[in-house]
Amino acid sequence: MLPIEAYKLLLSKVNKNDTNTNIKVPKSIFILLFNQEKRKWLSKFLEKEESSDIIEDISELLILDEELEKVHQTSKRIDFSIPKDFFKRVSGYNIAFKDKCDAIVVNWFQKPKDINVLLQNSHYTPSFEYQETLAVINNEKVSVYVDNFDIKNSYLTYYKEPKDLNIEGFKQLDGTPSYNQETGLSKENMEKIIDRVAVEITRNYESTEQLQLALQRQIENEQ
Repeated sequence: MLPIEAYKLLLSKVNKNDTNTNIKVPKSIFILLFNQEKRKWLSKFLEKEESSDIIEDISELLILDEELEKVHQTSKRIDFSIPKDFFKRVSGYNIAFKDKCDAIVVNWFQKPKDINVLLQNSHYTPSFEYQETLAVINNEKVSVYVDNFDIKNSYLTYYKEPKDLNIEGFKQLDGTPSYNQETGLSKENMEKIIDRVAVEITRNYESTEQLQLALQRQIENEQ
C-alpha cells in the first residue's frame, strides 16, 4: 500500500465521505501514530504465533535461516551479530565441527539470568553428540555456547520489524523533508494498523459513539 493510500484510508475512517472536515490529521501526526501502533500491533500479533494461521498472516515478516556474522569468541561461547531488522526470534541452529566431523547443532534459547545455572547442569550443557546447545539473545547479539566443539556457521529464523511508514509533505524532527516509504506489509495488515490509528485519533477527538464504531472495526479486522 502506497503511503498516500494509507493516509487517505485513515482520513476516510475518521471522517465522513473522506472530506477531512471533521478531524484534520496532519501527515506528520499520522506517520507518528502509525509507526507507534505498528510496533504495538506486531507485538500483540506475535503473542499468538503458535497458531499456523497467524504465521501465514504475517508471512511477509518471516526471515528463514539468515546466516549470522561472527563477532567474538571465547572458550565457552561464540557471539554473532543480530540482524538490524530483527524483531522476535523463532529458532536457530549451527553447523558445528569436532574432530573433522560436521553436525547440525540446534540452539535452545534461554533467559540470560538462567544460563549460568544451566551450564552447570549436565543435562543442559552444550553437546556435539546430542546436537544441541544453549543460546541467548543479548545486546544485539546471539550468543551460542560451546563445549569441545567449534561452529562454522550460525543461522537464525526470525520475524523482522516492518519498515517505518513515511510520506512526503512535512518536515521531520531533524529538519529534513519527509519522503515516501512503504512498510512492506500486506494490504490486510496495513488496514489493521490503520484501524488502530483511527481508534487513537477518535479517542481524543470524536464522540463516544464514533469511538465505539472504530473499536468494533478494529476488532472485526483482527479476528
